Formats: sequence, structure tokens, C-alpha cells
Amino acid sequence: KVEAIGSLLEAEIAGDRDEQVDMIVEPLRLESYNLDARDILTSIDRSNRLVAAGSLDTGVGRNTVKVPGLFETFEDIMNMPVKSEGDAVVRFADIGTLHATFKDPEGFVRINGEPGLSLEVSKRTGENIIEAIEAVKQVVERERVNWPETLQVSYSQDKSSNIRTMLTDLQNNVISAVILVMVVVVAALGLRSAGLVGVAIPGSFLTGILVLASFGLTVNIVVLFSLILAVGMLVDGAIVVTEYADRKMSEGLDKKEAYALAAKRMAWPIIAATATTLAAFLPLLFWPGIVGEFMKFLPITLIATLSASLMMALIFIPTLGAHFGRAGGSVDPEKMKALSAGEGSDLTKLGGFTGAYVRTLRGALRHPVKIVLAAVLLLVGVQVAYGQFGKGVEFFPDVEPESVVIWVHGRGNLAVEERDTLMRQVEDHILALQREKQEFHAIYARSLAASGREGGDEPEDLIGRIQLEFVDWFSRRDADSIIADIKQRTSHLAGVQIEAREQESGPPVGTPTQVQVGALDPARIVQVPGVAEVAPFGGL
Repeated sequence: KVEAIGSLLEAEIAGDRDEQVDMIVEPLRLESYNLDARDILTSIDRSNRLVAAGSLDTGVGRNTVKVPGLFETFEDIMNMPVKSEGDAVVRFADIGTLHATFKDPEGFVRINGEPGLSLEVSKRTGENIIEAIEAVKQVVERERVNWPETLQVSYSQDKSSNIRTMLTDLQNNVISAVILVMVVVVAALGLRSAGLVGVAIPGSFLTGILVLASFGLTVNIVVLFSLILAVGMLVDGAIVVTEYADRKMSEGLDKKEAYALAAKRMAWPIIAATATTLAAFLPLLFWPGIVGEFMKFLPITLIATLSASLMMALIFIPTLGAHFGRAGGSVDPEKMKALSAGEGSDLTKLGGFTGAYVRTLRGALRHPVKIVLAAVLLLVGVQVAYGQFGKGVEFFPDVEPESVVIWVHGRGNLAVEERDTLMRQVEDHILALQREKQEFHAIYARSLAASGREGGDEPEDLIGRIQLEFVDWFSRRDADSIIADIKQRTSHLAGVQIEAREQESGPPVGTPTQVQVGALDPARIVQVPGVAEVAPFGGL
């Protein structure tokens, strides 16, 4: 029922054992009936088949016809004829017995140290993980009413809760950014003008989200980050228009004429400023590969949002200002007169920040060559300084993981019980750490058979995995300290090696090339250039 959910790819059961029937034949009876084991196997193979009998044309369609000849009960097997001569028939019940049992285990599963079964669910690419996990929980909750009361059900590695937390944090950051921008705008322009500028924020946001919806894209972490990035840029055009209109209204111009003039005079500067910003993000649309699929939401959101802010600044804000606009109450008439007469007045006599800026600018214009040389030296100096003292470049920085997978390696022709014994030794030390520190929300251990590896990056000597789901970061030590503690506690275990696989950030890009080095003498592997770590028993 879980696999029937459309958004899921598969649901793998781990820790279970399939049922089987053991057929025990007595050799003396076989000999007395002049039979051998091959006769029994042939009879079973012929009697336990699903026979395809063609198709039936009903006039309204064709139906495939199959004749079931499969064993369904013990009696079917016991009454199966294995030999006949005349009227005498030898049945399986005459030569053997049946025992219901289970197949040999291929691995074991424990949750928090207790035996269990696990359902490892994977979703399809591009599906909504929150909706997929919610659908799985609904199926489980409907089915568990028929299960024994002593059976405990828990959910581990639930990514939806982490995503909900991150989305909530980003939403709060978007709201905080909007509030801070509005505080700055109110302080600079006054309440009424700031209200007009504030209309550009939700209008641009909603337009950008509408564009995403029209392309069939969802609102995700990258989209919310893009909105935070855009909130400071999308008000620039609206601020320029309202500020120019305020200036004209302070000079005595009617509000309709002031905003109409502001939209006309400021149109090309605003369009040019927005176009240069869009040009910087436009190449990101053609970012190839998995990373490009992950990051494409950034340019799409910014282009849609900033384009919408252009329409807000040149169309909607002037329209609203023509009806509700009024010169800001904090406008200094003397300063407005000086600015309006800037062609003939001495702007250096202005006070405050504007006057200081004008005087600094006039001094810089007197020495253009020095200013250009200083800019070039600063540009080169920053690059040289970063090359000398910088920490390098990385695509995704290391972040504190919320879970970690412990790979347990072991060499040798180990039986599944021996593998599980080694796994249990490691698990016992982790459980002891849990009793002392209470730093794990769940401990999921799974031992693997020799054929139980899933391929990919998993090495051949992997005997099991232990998934550790951490509690909240403020209630525990950092992940590196916990991993170091686990390695120190298990360092004395013979025959096993511990490897910690932390949670990766960003899209899964994988490793483009893997190099495996082997030698009859493990000491010679160390001499191979590029080999950074060698296992104690000779493996990489």
C-alpha cells in the first residue's frame, strides 16, 4: 500500500525473513519406491506453475487467461503424486514430511537496540517530500489498528520535519527583511511615501510566485532565499519615483503632475538599473547539470520579481501616488530649494550627510587620475590579499549535520550472524553513549549480508550501517565531537573499522571518478601517490 502511493519510488523492507516450506524426504522410502531426488524435484516443478493459456476475445476486449497450478496449502503438496503404476499412486505424504519455517536471514535490523523491521521509503525525483511523507504516515496509521498492541511504531529520518523547520525559518527571515526595509524607508521618506513604496514588496513577491506557478515550479528553500535577496533591490525603483515626486510636490507641483513627471523622468534610469541587475543573473538560467537544476530557481525568481518591481515603480506606484500621494512631512524646504536650484547654487553649503557627500565628491573630481589609480590598486589589492590570506573556494560550506551514517567495515568470509555480532559490538558502545549523553533521537542499525550491498559508493567490505539521528543542535555537542567520541570508544574492537558519513549539503553531485588500489602487501599501498587513508587491514 505504501508503494502504491504515486509520489514514492520504492519501499524496501529490511530485517524480515520470507516464509518457506522445508520438504524432508526419507531416503529409505525413496529407495523402497525406486525413486530418487530428481524425480521429486521434477514433480514439484511441473506441479507448481502458473500456466499461460492464451487470451479470450469477448467482443469488447481481450482478456489474458492463466491457469493457476500453484501450491496454496500443505495438503496440496502432501497429496501431490510423485509416481504412479497402474492403480497405485505414490504421494509425497508417503515418502516425506513438511515443516513451515523461514529462509535464512540476510541481515538484521535494530531500532534503539531493539529488534525490529524497517520500511525504507524513497520518493520519486521532483515530488513534494512533505506530501509524500504525510501520505506514508496516513497509510501506516490506518493499518496499525490491526497490529498487536505490543508492536511499537516509530518514524526515523523524517526529512519533512527538517524541511518544515527550514521553510519556517526562511519565511521568518523574509518577514524580518521586509520589516527592516520598511523601517529604513519610513525613516527616510515618511510614513505616507513609505506606504506607497511598501506596496511594491508584496506586489513583486506575488508576481514572482505567480510566474513560478505558471512554470509548474514549487516554492522551496532557494525561492525563499531569492526573495530575501530581492527584497532590498525591488524597492529601489519605487524609492526613486516617490522621492522625485516628493521633491516636485515640495516645490508646489500638483501630486498628479508630480508623479507623472517622476515616472517619465526616472523611467530610463530605473529601467537601466534593473536591466543591469537582471543581466547579471540571466546566465544562471543556463547552468547545466544537477547543480543547475537545483539553482535555477534563483535566477527565475529574481528575474520575475525584479521585472515585476519595474512595473510597480513605473505604473502602479505613480497611479497610487496620484491619488494618495503627499509631500513627506520630514522634507526640509531649504534643502529642497537648494537641490532644485542645483545648477546655480552652491551645494557645498548644505548640511548633514548630503553636504558632506557633495564636498567629498567635489574633492574627488579635482583629482580624477588619482581616484582611478586608487580604484585599480584596490581591485588588484583585494585579489592579491585574498590569494594570500583567503581560505579558498568551495561550492557548499560545511554545516552542522542533523544525522550521520556510521559505516562498519569488516574483512573476511563472514556469515551473516558473525557480521551482526560485529555490528552489535559497535552498536553497544553507541547505546552506552546514548545513555550517558542523550544526544540521539533514533539509532537505526542494519547489518548486511555479502550480497546485501546497494552498490554505488558502498565498498565491498561493508558489513552494516548505523544511522544516527541527532537531537536539536542546542541540546548536544557538535557532530565532529560525537563522531570522535564514537571512534575512540570503538577503537579497541578487533576486525572492524568505523567510517562516518555526514549529511551532505546541496544537490547530490556524486564523485566523478573513483580509484581503487590493491596490493598483496598492504604496506605497499601507502607508497601510491594520492592515497590519503589506508585501513588497518589493508583496504582503502
